[in-house]
Amino acid sequence: MACIAITSCATKKEQITPIVGADLDAYGCKASAGQTWSKLKQTCIQVFNVGTRLNPIDTKNTDTILSAFVVISDNTSQLELFLPYEKDSFILNKNSSDHIYTFDKYAYNTLEGILYINHVKTYSK
Repeated sequence: MACIAITSCATKKEQITPIVGADLDAYGCKASAGQTWSKLKQTCIQVFNVGTRLNPIDTKNTDTILSAFVVISDNTSQLELFLPYEKDSFILNKNSSDHIYTFDKYAYNTLEGILYINHVKTYSK
């Protein structure tokens, strides 16, 4: 009887149950709660609640539609851009025009609600 107990204990696999919500990133944001770090807000945010959703304009070659999001700073001098395939967000600065924010290859027009990437309309409200 003792052999059976030892054998059964040796072959039994341990079940590890992951702890829900134990997925904090370096900033303390919970990915499982949809949180990501905002450089502008300096806190964890849910971009889908705080930001403006932008959907891809060209959806012909994809089965999945992944949105981009923009979050405008409280003083409206900067905009934070969250793209679906990028790990980090980008900070766009307001140009002399009061409705255009730019950085590198990105330009967002707040009047049109359009994000241009390399001068191509890519996402819109």
